Amino acid sequence: MNATPPSLAADRPPAGACILYDGECRLCSRGAARCAAPLRRLGFALAPLQSPWVATRLGASPQALSQAVRLLMPDGRVLAGVDVFLEVMGAIPLLRPVVALGRRPAIHRWFAAAYAVVARNRFRIGGRCRCAPSDPRGAPGIDRSC
Repeated sequence: MNATPPSLAADRPPAGACILYDGECRLCSRGAARCAAPLRRLGFALAPLQSPWVATRLGASPQALSQAVRLLMPDGRVLAGVDVFLEVMGAIPLLRPVVALGRRPAIHRWFAAAYAVVARNRFRIGGRCRCAPSDPRGAPGIDRSC
């Protein structure tokens, strides 16, 4: 089963807010697949950081981009790392108190440090996808279990 959410347009940026995740990370890809429908209802699209349009749009190499999840906002801002999760959580009324707490400097530093540990170790935690995130069909003999 390919975990790449079906709502993705790998060849062009979606309209509105778009969460950019590491499509080579099994943990990230599976999380994106599980959360695609609820995120869509909240107004967020999903796309792998390895999508052809992403490096051009953000003006960075795919290697540099893959260091952290990103959120392209409709107004052009780009959030990264833990700030993506805080922004998404802010769209859920019950989680707004957690977001307010998470934006306090001391708590934000703790959240950011926790995110950095997970991001650094994501391939150890979930493994690496060997299929191209922009090709949902994969190729014969390639692991499509992402």
